[in-house]
Amino acid sequence: MALPETHPADASLFSSNDPPLNLPPSDNNIDDSDSFDDEDPENETHYTVDNEGKTGLEEQQQQKKEIAKDETRMVGRMRLILLLVLVACVIVVSLAVNFYVKNEENSDFETEFFSDANKVIEGISGSLDITLGAVDAYASKMVGLTKVDNGGDVSETTIVDNVNANTTSTSSAIPTSFPSRFPFVTVPGFGVQAAKMIKLSRAAQFIVALIVTAQDREAWDAYSVQNTQWM
Repeated sequence: MALPETHPADASLFSSNDPPLNLPPSDNNIDDSDSFDDEDPENETHYTVDNEGKTGLEEQQQQKKEIAKDETRMVGRMRLILLLVLVACVIVVSLAVNFYVKNEENSDFETEFFSDANKVIEGISGSLDITLGAVDAYASKMVGLTKVDNGGDVSETTIVDNVNANTTSTSSAIPTSFPSRFPFVTVPGFGVQAAKMIKLSRAAQFIVALIVTAQDREAWDAYSVQNTQWM
């Protein structure tokens, strides 16, 4: 920097003991060499430093973006994994519950089926036993009434002779003695006993069909005419 020019005559104004004057610099007195040049290496250095700082900031921002993307991607993966785990748990639990409930229902069904089947079999067996017992009791009663109603054993020749005698004589008497064997038997109170049989056996009808042979035909005709009190 150049100092301002002074005249020699003004030298007396300054004393050797006085301190030098510090004058403010003037724009006109600034040397061109002191001005900043665009091609100054220091300026280029500062510019390079600024670019490096800007580049570092961009790199940090880019890294943050990449980290954010990675975190977002990781969160998405975790959500997908969690969803798959939940779906797998739902499927496994559903299958387990279905298997357990199915086995329980099958077991309950088999138990109920066998219980009901046993009840049905017991009911049928009991009804059959009652029916057979009632029929047996009725048959035994008919056999027991044979000798009581007919007053003892009478030969078939006697009953046939009595029938022939009735047809030739003027008397309308009917023989009172008949063979003491089936079917020469009349059950007293047949209607009441038949009603009980129908109720016990749960039948629609109760019919007693007697088989009369040709040998017993005449005797049976006479017996059936005489014993009509059950009707």
